[in-house]
Amino acid sequence: MKSTLKLLVLSLVLTLTSVQTSTAAVGISYGLGAPYVSQPGLDLTLSDSFSIVARANSFGIDLGEASVDLNMPEVSVLWHPFSGSFFLGLGVGSQTLDVSSTNAVSGLTASTEVTTTAMLAKLGWMWGKGNGGFWGGMDVTFVSPSSSDYEIEAPGLATTSEEYQDVEDAAEQFGETAYVNFTFLRLGYLF
Repeated sequence: MKSTLKLLVLSLVLTLTSVQTSTAAVGISYGLGAPYVSQPGLDLTLSDSFSIVARANSFGIDLGEASVDLNMPEVSVLWHPFSGSFFLGLGVGSQTLDVSSTNAVSGLTASTEVTTTAMLAKLGWMWGKGNGGFWGGMDVTFVSPSSSDYEIEAPGLATTSEEYQDVEDAAEQFGETAYVNFTFLRLGYLF
């Protein structure tokens, strides 16, 4: 993991040192997708070939006595190989999954917080970003967790109970499971 982060930082430094400042632009964007419904972000266009994005991806839902919150801030470097709309990207994110549930009969609540570091691989398309001003796009991100840590709070439940073990198994499984995030629509503005 540390070597991957070092490689990402090195490529970022090399990119920044080779960029012509006349083509740089900063902007904001907002994406809608699944599983991350809300995807606000900052965009830094360095040149026709490279850009950097920082996003704050989130999803949350309450279903009666249960709630789920999934968040992942991320930073990615995007490469536009044809100096156009198509891009490939690599990045890193920090996922946090908060899940809680209350038993309606006993009133006992079990909750867990799973935190993972994730490597990201992106593929997408942006329309109008090279012109500055308003732009649109869509992308697909492969999210691969590389390390995880979880905390379980279940007062009143023994750590050997079936319910507690189910929560522990689900937390471990989430921390090891890769998935795909689809961004169906992203709108942005470059200043």
